[in-house]
Amino acid sequence: MKRPHIENVHFWNYSQDGLEFAIKDCKEAMAAYPDNPKCIHGKGNYADQIHDAHTVLRFKKMKREKLLNNILKTRKQTS
Repeated sequence: MKRPHIENVHFWNYSQDGLEFAIKDCKEAMAAYPDNPKCIHGKGNYADQIHDAHTVLRFKKMKREKLLNNILKTRKQTS
């Protein structure tokens, strides 16, 4: 399973809690100052960070589910 390309590559090292915090923090920053150019423009903007964090969360969830399914499949075969 190949990892998708994201701009904020450091997100791959974040835990689930860290990713959820990044999403919450960016959303709060956007709500507090919606006219801030960093909300949607430029490298590392808040909208991209939110999207990238969701991408990593989804990828990690899919990877966990695939691993779990393989473990259950192996257990059924050995039983």
